[in-house]
Amino acid sequence: MHPPYKPRRLRLPILIGALAVLPVLAASAFVAYRITQNDSGLCLAANRVLSPEQHRQALLRNLIRLDALNSQRHDDLFRTQADRTGIIRNPPVLDFKALMERMQGNEKTFEENFTIEPVAPRRQFNAASVREPFVLVSYRAAADGIATFTDSRLIVARAKADVVQEFGQPSLYERFRGFGNTYYSVTYSFVGIACCDSTPYGRPRAEVLAGNRAAYQETLATMARGIATHTRTATVSNCGELLTQDSDNGVGTRNIKWTGL
Repeated sequence: MHPPYKPRRLRLPILIGALAVLPVLAASAFVAYRITQNDSGLCLAANRVLSPEQHRQALLRNLIRLDALNSQRHDDLFRTQADRTGIIRNPPVLDFKALMERMQGNEKTFEENFTIEPVAPRRQFNAASVREPFVLVSYRAAADGIATFTDSRLIVARAKADVVQEFGQPSLYERFRGFGNTYYSVTYSFVGIACCDSTPYGRPRAEVLAGNRAAYQETLATMARGIATHTRTATVSNCGELLTQDSDNGVGTRNIKWTGL
């Protein structure tokens, strides 16, 4: 009588182990394939590589949508329409110091002074309708509100090699999501809206004028210290989407995740 052939008993565990490894190998192969596709510059949603101009226009549309969605999310929660997004179409080059001096004490609102067209919240708006040049304005309509001005003329593509040298390589996760090939330099400026706003917000006229002067002087001081205007680097996907992160305000809005910060 022959003894049992023991090696045959190992077949089932080996088979189970092989079946367990296969999904891991398949997932790894998919991740590697996806990263290779994205590294080639392919926009998966369009199944093609966008031209530089197509990519830029997609970025600008997504930049507007990001601010508009944030304004709408804020309004969904608080129902105040205080956090707003607006567009200045075909603007002159904004010389804030000269503009603020001219706007001091007039009877116009902040939006009227800067010819801002509000586009969010609670407004039907198509970001694709905006043509360059334009200025994107994100602002809070309040006596102590702050506005951020982003001029499309100051959004400029950066060489990937320069960004990698300055900030290092993008993560594998970012590359998997289609980021890491294209970067843009974005310049934006902060202005206290009280410098140029006659809206009373429940205040008497004398207090409004005092607030105008105080905000004007404060904005001039921040400009003198070089902290009113910032230039950052944005990471942009092959499809023109901005790399973003959750805001820390608890409202559910999202901010641009600036490269290197």
